[in-house]
Amino acid sequence: MRDHLDRVIQLGADELNRWIGDGRKLCDLKTVYGDGCDYSLSHVQALYLLRFYPAYFVENYMLFNVIKNDISACDHDLEPFVSSLACGSMVDAAAARFVFEDDCLYDGYDVNRWLGVDENCIEDEYDFYQTSIFDIESLHISANIVVFSRSLMDIGLRVSRLNNMVASTEFESDVVYVCGTFPPGIRNDFAHNRLCEFAGFFGDFDREVLYRHSVDGDDCLRYGDISGEYEWFNCIQPVNHRALLDRCTQDSSATCPSQGCDNIKYLPIRNFSNLEFEVFKLTRR
Repeated sequence: MRDHLDRVIQLGADELNRWIGDGRKLCDLKTVYGDGCDYSLSHVQALYLLRFYPAYFVENYMLFNVIKNDISACDHDLEPFVSSLACGSMVDAAAARFVFEDDCLYDGYDVNRWLGVDENCIEDEYDFYQTSIFDIESLHISANIVVFSRSLMDIGLRVSRLNNMVASTEFESDVVYVCGTFPPGIRNDFAHNRLCEFAGFFGDFDREVLYRHSVDGDDCLRYGDISGEYEWFNCIQPVNHRALLDRCTQDSSATCPSQGCDNIKYLPIRNFSNLEFEVFKLTRR
C-alpha cells in the first residue's frame, strides 16, 4: 500500500511539474476550488491527487473494512461487487483491492477519466466507464456495494435523478451496502442527507445504519493519527514536494507573490483534520 500511494503521489507531482513548466504559477490554483471546478483539467486532477488521495484512500480503506467484517460476522454468502458513482481517480477501487485482497469486482463511473484510473484499473475485475452517472440505465445486477467517494457534494440535489437507475437494477443480492465518504461539518450533514435519500430508492429493502465514522464519534480517527493506526501509511508532508514551490518561483515573473502567498502556503499537500464516512446496510424484505 505504501508503494501504491507513492506511485499515485508521483503521478500528481509529475503532472503538476509539467503544468508549472508551461509557465503557470501555483497562485493560479486559487481558481481550482469552489463551485464550477473543472475536473477535466489534468492539473486540477493532479492537485487533487496530491492534496487528497492519501486521506481519501484511508477513508475508503476503513469503510470497506467495516463491510468486510460485517460480511464475515453475518456469514453472508456474497462476493463483493462495488459500483462507484462519480469515482474520480478510483481511489475507492484501490482501497477495495487491498481490503478484499483482490477478491472483489468493481465498476467505476465518472464523466472524466482522471489521473490514477490507469493505476487502479490494472485487473480485468476492475472496470471504468467514462460517462455521466445520470446516463447510467442500470447497475450490474451483481452489485452489492454502492459507494459515493466524496462525490455527494458535487451531485447534490441531483441525487434524485438516480432513482430510475436503482429501480431498473434487478439486484441479485439480498444484502446491499450503500455508503459514502463526506466532508466534515455542515457539508457533512448535507451529504449524509443525500446518502439517506439514495438509500431510500431501494424500496424492497430495510435500512439500518451499520457504521458512521464522524468527528463526533469517540473512535474518530484523525489524519495525524493514521500512521500510528496503519504502519503502511505513507504520511506525505509538504516538504517532500518543496521542489514544486521552488520550480514555481523560478518560472514565475519577478512580481509573483510566491513567497508567503496565502494562495499557496499550504500547497500542494494538505493534511485533513478528520476522516468521515457512513455505511448503510440494506436487507431485502
